Amino acid sequence: MTMQRRVPTRLNSPSKQQGRSPGFARTTTDRERQRGAEILEAALVLPILFFVAFAMIWLGLAFNVASSIHRAARQAVRSGASHSCALCGNALVADTQIVGSVNSALEAAHLRATKVTPYSPPFACQVTPVPSCATTQNVEICRGIPLSCGGATCQSPPAQCGAAPELGTRVSFAYEFDSPLPLGAFRSITIRASAQSPGED
Repeated sequence: MTMQRRVPTRLNSPSKQQGRSPGFARTTTDRERQRGAEILEAALVLPILFFVAFAMIWLGLAFNVASSIHRAARQAVRSGASHSCALCGNALVADTQIVGSVNSALEAAHLRATKVTPYSPPFACQVTPVPSCATTQNVEICRGIPLSCGGATCQSPPAQCGAAPELGTRVSFAYEFDSPLPLGAFRSITIRASAQSPGED
């Protein structure tokens, strides 16, 4: 007698017959929405972070340039306030030598002398005789400027100096700082520097 072997039939569940379950579809849709929200947030936040980082770098560079040109002005005015030599009639240092001191300081700071522009700030007060000023390579050099207002009170705009104001030498100029990445208001700024010193005997 031959026995027939029955092979059990596997019934497919309705969900497998119909494809993916509704719960799985909802999960996929939620993931896609979350991914889209993340992309949108990145598109909004990344430009702001880039702008903030660029502004910090730009301000740091501008501060470094300002420090360098002020140091150049102080170095130049110290040389301009001194005399060349006592044996040569105790003459003042030539303007070209003062400008050379400015250019040397700028070169040491990796700045270009061609970016120097004229700058002439007001004096503390109006003194008589009028200070002697000359501009060489956009660097203004003034001698006999009032460092104080004497017995008078300093005012703005400058008024007449009082009695016996202290006189000295001033070196002033400006520097055009160009942004490494021109962007909006960060294209270029003018940084001004001025230093003064009493005359040395």
